Amino acid sequence: MEGLAEFVSKQSEQQWGKWKEQELSNSLYAWAVLTAAGPPAASASPSFKVMAQQLFGQVSKRGISAILYLGLTQLYLGHQVAVYGKLPGGGLSADAQLLGKAVAANEAYLNELQRRMKGGEINEVAAALQLAGYEIQMAQAVEKDGLKEVAPLLVQGVALRVGDIDEYFRSPPDLLSGGKQIHVVLAGWVCGSSIVISMADWAGLKGNPQQQQAYVAQRMQEALA
Repeated sequence: MEGLAEFVSKQSEQQWGKWKEQELSNSLYAWAVLTAAGPPAASASPSFKVMAQQLFGQVSKRGISAILYLGLTQLYLGHQVAVYGKLPGGGLSADAQLLGKAVAANEAYLNELQRRMKGGEINEVAAALQLAGYEIQMAQAVEKDGLKEVAPLLVQGVALRVGDIDEYFRSPPDLLSGGKQIHVVLAGWVCGSSIVISMADWAGLKGNPQQQQAYVAQRMQEALA
C-alpha cells in the first residue's frame, strides 16, 4: 500500500492528465475508506497523505463541470475524512465552488437516505428502545465540526443502524464493505459512538418484545459505558 501511494504521488502532470475525473474521485473515496476504517498503517502513512493531497489538487484543476454526481458524493466523503484527520490543505477547503457543489450533492444524498431509512427493522428497533425507556430520533441528520452524517436512529448521542446478515458489531467495523464502513465510522465521529444491529440477530428476536427490549438496552449500555 505504501509503495502504491508513493508511486501515484510521483506522477508527472502529463501522467495525471490521463486520469479520468471519476477515477480521481474513486481513488479519493478509497483513500477515505482506508483512512477512516482501514488498518492504522493507512492513516499514519506519509505517502498516503501526500497522495491524497495531490488527488484533491488534481480534482480542483478539472473544474466543477467535470465532476458528476457520484464523484461529488465521493469527494464530499473524502473531504470529511480530510477535515477530521487534519490532512494538510483540508481536502476541498481551498476550492469553495467545488466544495459547495459537493456539499449540495451530499445534502441530496442525505435527504434521500433519510427518506429510505424510515421503515422496516429500524422501526422495530425504535419501538423496542422506546419501550425500554429511551428517547429516540429517527433518520436524524447530525453535524459536528463541519462533518455531517445521517443516523437512522439517534439515542442519547449514539447512532444506530440495522445491518445486513453478514455485518457484525465492530468499531471500526472492519468486516463491512467500504461504503458501509465509512458511513458507520463517520456517524461514530459525529455522534461519539455508533452501533450496527445485525439483521440476523434481530430476526431471532421477532415476536418477543421483552427480549427485544433487553437486547437493545444491553447494546446501549455497552455503547454508553
